Amino acid sequence: MSNVLVIDDDREVAEALEVSLSGMGHTIHAVYDGKSAIRVLTKLLPDLVVLDLGLPGASGLSVCRALRQHAAGRRVPILVLTGRAESDEQIRLLRLGADDYVIKPYEPRELRARVNALLRRTAAAAA
Repeated sequence: MSNVLVIDDDREVAEALEVSLSGMGHTIHAVYDGKSAIRVLTKLLPDLVVLDLGLPGASGLSVCRALRQHAAGRRVPILVLTGRAESDEQIRLLRLGADDYVIKPYEPRELRARVNALLRRTAAAAA
């Protein structure tokens, strides 16, 4: 189906996402720090990014900015997975280029539904 890049420093969260999303037919690539994420993004242009904000090496905000600065990366949907529930933070994320966000702890069915919605919108825009 789709290539999904999961960027989260919590390996348990990344593994749970991998199990959940690969069960839907997606191919999952996982990285655990911001610098690796930026390197991978330049080589593998995924169909969707699931991005944690609290990353070592480079923040999730920096990763979001880097993807949006890449010409082809402007079309890649970014779903932020964050423990931060403050309204100001969510607004800032959306202004920086995130397409959606889910607050941790998250409901797996909701996350899967949001992933599918973002991928559907991207496919419709490309058609």
